[in-house]
Amino acid sequence: MHSDLYSTLSRIDRKTLLLTLHNKANNFSISSIESINKALDQVESDSSIKTLITTGTGKFYSTGLDLKFIANSPRKITDRFLPDHYHPLLKRVLTMPCWTVAAVNGYSIAAGMTFALAHDYVLVQKNFGWMCMNEIDLPSPMPAGMSAILRCKLLDPSLLRDVLLSGKKLRNGAFIYGEPTENVVDSSASLAETLEEKCGKTMRSIKSELYYEVIDRLNLKDSVPLYDIVRGKL
Repeated sequence: MHSDLYSTLSRIDRKTLLLTLHNKANNFSISSIESINKALDQVESDSSIKTLITTGTGKFYSTGLDLKFIANSPRKITDRFLPDHYHPLLKRVLTMPCWTVAAVNGYSIAAGMTFALAHDYVLVQKNFGWMCMNEIDLPSPMPAGMSAILRCKLLDPSLLRDVLLSGKKLRNGAFIYGEPTENVVDSSASLAETLEEKCGKTMRSIKSELYYEVIDRLNLKDSVPLYDIVRGKL
């Protein structure tokens, strides 16, 4: 099973795998995304897998982009990071050929939130799991692919407004995915048992059609000025 500095893939049972992110605050860089993709390669190579659960460690699910990586990389790398690395990861999770469950154990911020929302289901740890989008505070424009996921998954217009325009924190499952749980990984595993019978060979193609508008936005190759954003130049 895949395991490295950033993530570890383990088996819950013969049909369910758990991907644990465990590099500090689980920020996204080229290296961390390569790690996740290696794990997803293993998931997709095993047709017996019906559900993938992702989670973090400690108080972090993911706090978004790795700002240290962005600050220390040249513009030609950072301004292409979203369209060339992060958005393809979101697209891949969104269209996985099995069920996906985000077991949000702690803070899930900005790119961490949209990564979680790219899953089929999101479960939240009671008293610890919360989500927010902090682009309004950075300040940063909202990338098209990330905003498309938010519009698709947060269907309440007032909630979407508050999340994007005021940076509202969604605490204790205060959104469409139900009540928080005492043990988010165990609850995700229980959910997986109820889903496995409906994991068919056409799941990826159905997801691709279901989310085609989001995928179109994620496929945009426009550069995003992260180089200037992290330097406060916008």
